[in-house]
Amino acid sequence: MRYIVVFEDVWTADLWEDVRCVFPITNRGSKLIMTTGNSMLAASWGALPTDFTYNMKLLNRDDGWKLLSLISCSIVNGFKHK
Repeated sequence: MRYIVVFEDVWTADLWEDVRCVFPITNRGSKLIMTTGNSMLAASWGALPTDFTYNMKLLNRDDGWKLLSLISCSIVNGFKHK
C-alpha cells in the first residue's frame, strides 16, 4: 500500500516524533510532506539521503495581491480559475 500524507504549518519537532513510528520506511513510493516556516526544524526531519528541503520564495506584494484576488473571486463567484 502507498500513501501521501501532508502535515501543514508544523512548528515543533514533537509532531514528527509522535507520528514517525506510524509511517514505516518501505520504499514503495509513499510520501510524507511537511510544511513549516522554520528552516532549522525542516532540516532536522531528514531521515534518508533522498530526503530534501525545498525553500519557497515569498511572493512580492503585487503577486500576493493577484493571488489573493484570484482565489477570493473564485470562492465568491463559485468558479475555479483554470
